[in-house]
Amino acid sequence: MPRVQRFIFWFFALCFILAGILLAPEISGRMMAEAGYLPDRTWSYMRLLSSAGVVIGLLLAVTPLLPSPRGRRWLGLLSYVSAVLLIFELSSAVLLRIAFGFNHTQDCNQYSFHPSLIATPTPGYHANAKYGPRTHNSTGQRGPELDQVWRQARLRIAAVGGSTTYDVGVGDDQTWVHKFGKLLPPDFQTANFGVQGHSSAEHLTLTNLVLSDYRPDVILYFMGWNDLRSSHTPDLAGDYPYHQRSLYRSLLIDCPFSFTATGSVVKVLVNQLYPNSLLNAVQAKKATTVSAEIDPQALAIYRRNIHLIAAAARAIGAEPIFVPQVPNESAAVGSAPHWWTPTIPTEAIPRFIRAYNDVLIQTAHEEGAVVVPEVLDQPWPSSDFMDFAHFNDAGTTKFAATLHRALAGHLQEIADHKPASAASAAMPSGGLSQ
Repeated sequence: MPRVQRFIFWFFALCFILAGILLAPEISGRMMAEAGYLPDRTWSYMRLLSSAGVVIGLLLAVTPLLPSPRGRRWLGLLSYVSAVLLIFELSSAVLLRIAFGFNHTQDCNQYSFHPSLIATPTPGYHANAKYGPRTHNSTGQRGPELDQVWRQARLRIAAVGGSTTYDVGVGDDQTWVHKFGKLLPPDFQTANFGVQGHSSAEHLTLTNLVLSDYRPDVILYFMGWNDLRSSHTPDLAGDYPYHQRSLYRSLLIDCPFSFTATGSVVKVLVNQLYPNSLLNAVQAKKATTVSAEIDPQALAIYRRNIHLIAAAARAIGAEPIFVPQVPNESAAVGSAPHWWTPTIPTEAIPRFIRAYNDVLIQTAHEEGAVVVPEVLDQPWPSSDFMDFAHFNDAGTTKFAATLHRALAGHLQEIADHKPASAASAAMPSGGLSQ
């Protein structure tokens, strides 16, 4: 083989080996991750690309050294085809990011479709995420099984909310629900019914159709964040149509991805050309209005939902307790909207949160329900959060301790006055996704 041709082979061999090293998940894997967590799927994908790059580089390096022209030709062809496929795969990953805004390595298994709740945690799910393990029990709640210990508990406490209740920023044993339960007497049990993205509309449905199967004595509603994102959205109505439709994409229901970027591009293009999938059937209208003014219609819907939630909780024999949201105000910087609240300037989010918290506190008082404004009296520096809204380990510890100080006496009173006939809870035959 001529010297120039050998040099070209070795140059590209070096390029592919270096690319393979740089693509190793331990070096650049986090660049592929979504804000908030890094799924196992990303690491597997990056390891595949990294290994492919190194192997192709070694094939290119060995090819000029083979004594047989026939061997060089076939190995060179194999190296060339493999290199083209790897380049095409990387190009597809970039195309997904730029043209569609997708990261195809996202975990599509965390949530499952639910006909009434849009999505619920997939029963039996487990993943090692960036901030710790995420585990769902066999009935679809984050945390341990709701077994005989739950059924025979002196007091059963269900926590309902969105991602700030599910606690995306910490592992299973660091959620505020888990820590709060550890501060209570051992015969008090807590269960985490938080679902990322769920608003008061879904909390109402969950209370009416699901929680009655678990017979909680107390329901903690930590809510508000996901309601305010419906402000100034198209076709606003009581069921939050924009918010609900956008959750199908946010929670990756009817997953539009394959393991490889090339397969994902094909799948996305088919969905675009033949819009007959669930993903396209529920596509939300694009929200174009951006306003720093409180939307009175959205706020009125939130107030109505709080009244309905309180009534629904009492109808299933549970006492509702409402907890206002705690924002990371130091992260609310800039006039551009945050991706989760596309109609609200980021700098205006704390004012919206305060307005929604005021309505929550006032409406809870009107209902004669317990509310916990004490959580707003605490200082909440950015060191308590992992992003604009979600607690880190330090934040969940402080939040759980604040709830305990505010509610321990009241929960003890509920347990002391609980009828003996309410000692055992019936359990559903399947998870929330059934």
